[in-house]
Amino acid sequence: DGVADPTNFSSVRFPRNTYSLIQEIQIKFNNVVVQHITDYNMIQNILFDIVSNNQDATGRMMCSGLNNDPSNKVIVDDTGTIYTAYSKYAQIPVAAGAASNICKDKEVYYIKNFLGILQQGNVNVIDTSLVGQIQITITFASAAVLGYSSVTANKPVPSYTLSDIKANMTKISMPVEYYDSVRKNLMAGTVYELYFPHYSTFFGQASQYKNQSTRFTIAADSLDYLLGTFVYADREDTTKMEGFKCEDGGNPTTLGAALIAGNNNSYTFNQSRYFRRNGGEITASQWTIGSEKLPQVPNTIKGCCQSVTEAFNLHQSADLGFYIGCQNIYDFEKYFFADILSLQHIGDTSGLMLVSGLNTRELPLSIEWQTRASVIGGKAAADPVWIPMIVCCETRKCSIAAGNAISIN
Repeated sequence: DGVADPTNFSSVRFPRNTYSLIQEIQIKFNNVVVQHITDYNMIQNILFDIVSNNQDATGRMMCSGLNNDPSNKVIVDDTGTIYTAYSKYAQIPVAAGAASNICKDKEVYYIKNFLGILQQGNVNVIDTSLVGQIQITITFASAAVLGYSSVTANKPVPSYTLSDIKANMTKISMPVEYYDSVRKNLMAGTVYELYFPHYSTFFGQASQYKNQSTRFTIAADSLDYLLGTFVYADREDTTKMEGFKCEDGGNPTTLGAALIAGNNNSYTFNQSRYFRRNGGEITASQWTIGSEKLPQVPNTIKGCCQSVTEAFNLHQSADLGFYIGCQNIYDFEKYFFADILSLQHIGDTSGLMLVSGLNTRELPLSIEWQTRASVIGGKAAADPVWIPMIVCCETRKCSIAAGNAISIN
């Protein structure tokens, strides 16, 4: 449930994509921490907006309760009645009544995609006879990830409630001969290996200006790529919450209508302020790995966009691409900005997960992300304060030996 102001019908809405409510996730095998991802919701939003589904999949995702388009929703009440009168204006609950599900954004929501070992590993099934008991711990985000249906002077205090939380999974039972064979192999000294992507985040110094250098070190067997962006330094402050920036001429509307309008007064971010990534005023972006500067010529905003496209092989993909709301370089710079340095092999791996990134474990390297901006002074105190955020993706290996012995590299 969200909350609503019955006077002006401004209500609190859930963010785009239900997984935006997950702040952290931790996975344990046999009481050993295999993966712990912080800033989970920000990372998954960034990756979704880069490698989004095609338009044909958008409707299926929305019908499945994934909340991938909060501007265009059909709310179902507790009796199963569909609020068809508001199906195209879920962000504008006109005269719906503060107690109604449309104002409270009350619905059954689902999360069907997870980052990391649960869904991105080199195998589709995790054998619990090998790894022992699996424990999944989810930490939910604060109310700061929410957004307002419209921004008014009397905004309601943001809050949300989740209830009746369930997890469903598919269990596959194999013939007894399979388990006997696995057990014999383990007793003979065989070590099974599970590869999966892991994500870490680093933050720089908060500033109104984007002239910055952020340095860090990371130990990884296969560092696959680095992604840099800027987020609001005060994004956890609920008093700074805004609308979803899905507007036409300043009026909240559906994403489809804003895309059709297609003018300078249309906004198609369709997400809460918490998840905005801004590259405004940046004139140059460059990475330094050890002593080597990459790329040799710093990226402009368009160069950053091209780096993102090439890193995920989007220029050759017919099925995946940027989120539909990212229509041009202005949208990319203002709401979806990222600069990526790929460090891994790109090409057809025939379904195999390769440890093909940069090895920084044997010889730890200092990594730096540096940006230069056109504005270096003179801003007002009320201007936004930004903080550099860097996402590091590496391929990790989970080794499984006899007796459910787990080790992570």
